[in-house]
Amino acid sequence: ANQKRITTPYMTKYERARVLGTRALQIAMCAPVMVELEGETDPLLIAMKELKQLLDDRPTFPQLSSLLAHSLPACLVT
Repeated sequence: ANQKRITTPYMTKYERARVLGTRALQIAMCAPVMVELEGETDPLLIAMKELKQLLDDRPTFPQLSSLLAHSLPACLVT
């Protein structure tokens, strides 16, 4: 039960649909919203905005950045 889980860092379209649908339902049932609203009233659009903000705020992986820097031409690395 204490084994470390290893999973892909990607979310499938099915997982994304499930997460957005569940969160949109929660928002429709008056759950607190975790982002600043700019006139949005559709729970699904609000859920999509929350997910985008969550994914934008996650930390980057230094090992991956380092690997890319060494394997790509210098003109492509920012």
